[in-house]
Amino acid sequence: MSGDTSSASAAFLSVTSGDINFVALAIVQDVILNKESNRETPSVVNFSERMRLTGTDGAAKMGMAPANTVHSLKRLLGKAFKDPSLQAELPRLPFSVTEAPDGRCQVNVQVFGE
Repeated sequence: MSGDTSSASAAFLSVTSGDINFVALAIVQDVILNKESNRETPSVVNFSERMRLTGTDGAAKMGMAPANTVHSLKRLLGKAFKDPSLQAELPRLPFSVTEAPDGRCQVNVQVFGE
């Protein structure tokens, strides 16, 4: 095996009408590796003039184009734009976040130079 999968198994006991049944279940979990053979891929998207870069490629561009590199969006999900905890986070983000028409957050970036 190439080492890119892991497996686990579980066993359960069930009692029905005084009989004890032993049931073994095999659970296999496959982990898909990214192109660098890592199990973790950063949640980063970089928008350049010609292409969109995701994961480790997008993270590599974070220092060169921070305003067009979107990351840490989990902090924004489901929150209203006027939420005080969200407003405290906004100055720390290098990209622009404005209020959407529905009152939630809207991330503004230039995509393909537009």
